[in-house]
Amino acid sequence: PVVTFDSEWQNSRQKAKVIVTKKEKDSDRVLEGGVFALCAKEDIKNTDGDVLVKADTIMEQKATDKDGKIFFTADLPVGGSFYVKEVKAPAGFVTTEEVKEFTFEYAGADVPEVTFEHTFENEATIFEITKSDLTTGVELDGATLTVLDKDGNEIDKWTSVKGEPHIIKRLHVGETYILREEFAPYGYLKAEEVEFTITDTAEIQ
Repeated sequence: PVVTFDSEWQNSRQKAKVIVTKKEKDSDRVLEGGVFALCAKEDIKNTDGDVLVKADTIMEQKATDKDGKIFFTADLPVGGSFYVKEVKAPAGFVTTEEVKEFTFEYAGADVPEVTFEHTFENEATIFEITKSDLTTGVELDGATLTVLDKDGNEIDKWTSVKGEPHIIKRLHVGETYILREEFAPYGYLKAEEVEFTITDTAEIQ
């Protein structure tokens, strides 16, 4: 008699888990709404040498959640090199140019999943406003100033103090705002409104 034994063999492919954490620079505050892309660093080819995915192709794109996290779920091939970059910063913050690179290398048969964790930090936009005499350039006390958004909503209101520029943080990049003088200093006419747009830079504007 012939006795037959039938057995099935399965190979589970190792997975890569890519986690991004987004936070404010020099702070523990996490940031929601930062958009990141997971990209191929170089061409991904099959065993015959055919290009399946070209270098710099975005394989997945997501925004950070309320906990400042992204969990990328793209099925990455073992041996490939990849990078994560920020596509859009959260509102009120400057886009970081930092790029995080990694290579997904085989970690052994007993490791079902390899985790790559990356933290990105963003700086807030900073806008500085001073009130001065048109002719002499001397800074003035006592002007009541307001910054409004494009819909006329009040963002900030203050009274100017000589020698102390007023600083506003986290105005949104690309948005246009209006600087309005509500009350002029004693002896001066009220100034005209000034429109200004926030640029994507960490420098003081």
